[in-house]
Amino acid sequence: NNPGAPLKFTVSFEVLPPLEVKDYKSVPITLSSPEIVDEDVSKALDALRENNAQFVPVEGPAGDGLYLTVTVDGQFEDSPKPMHEEEVTLIIGHPQTNGEFSENLRGAKAGETRTFDVSYPADYHRKRFAGKKVGYTVLVKDIKEKQLAELNDDFAKDMGSDNLEALKTRVRNDLVTQAKQVAEKKARETLLDTIMQGQTVEVPECLVNEELEAHANRVATNLAHQGVDINQASIDWKKIFEEERPRAEQSVRRSLFLDAIARQEGIEVTEDEIDEELQKFAQGMGKTAATLRAQLEKEERIHGFVEHLRQNKALDFIYRNANITEG
Repeated sequence: NNPGAPLKFTVSFEVLPPLEVKDYKSVPITLSSPEIVDEDVSKALDALRENNAQFVPVEGPAGDGLYLTVTVDGQFEDSPKPMHEEEVTLIIGHPQTNGEFSENLRGAKAGETRTFDVSYPADYHRKRFAGKKVGYTVLVKDIKEKQLAELNDDFAKDMGSDNLEALKTRVRNDLVTQAKQVAEKKARETLLDTIMQGQTVEVPECLVNEELEAHANRVATNLAHQGVDINQASIDWKKIFEEERPRAEQSVRRSLFLDAIARQEGIEVTEDEIDEELQKFAQGMGKTAATLRAQLEKEERIHGFVEHLRQNKALDFIYRNANITEG
């Protein structure tokens, strides 16, 4: 209230509790030995056939199990705003296809338009439709049948193997490698959780909130990729946060312990290691490492990327120094 006097203000912030991790070397841990049986190989081969299935056009009419590509126009009875979707794929008679869609499109031919109403139950999983009646006009653009290749030497050659036996061997080896990776990941997490059980650490609320916000952003991004307008959809964010909080607290607790172990052991990340990891991520995203680094720096996420690498090195350290028993 005094003009000309210097302004005074108070800044409050949460101070991270000092943490010195104890007893993180020679911790006993069991690494499970994966067992791959013939049934596992058969399932993997079936999945390979599914992933390489051919979709062959059929003259029609649309019957159970056939794939329809349709254009959907809909009109809610209580809303003037029309709904329009292009290139919608559905399978006649499939559990994931609305039963009334299957019933009304069964027998249709490519190029045919069907008009019908659908009354959705009050407990329908998509809240926008729950308890509503929608009038649909559906144009059937094409009808296809999924055909799986025979499991033989020709299929194996198409998959890059000399013959079927060679493909089976390759698939089995891949399953063993994947199972070992899963087992080691689980052992590493169990090891860290075992170390954390020996010490009680207060988890800062601000870090938990950051983790929850990151999770919310991931949920929103996934919904957007599915074509869901999060501004229109009825999303119970409070419930999502409540369900996610235990995992967020555990994630923050793990980060605190790994940061402390990295500090205690003098673990740092080199520029070469950063470049190597950037290269791996960039290849998967169809970008160059330089482009990805520029993006992370622009979005101020490069520090978090480096901290993640540092924590992984700390986890590697305690795993190398654990007392591992294979079982």
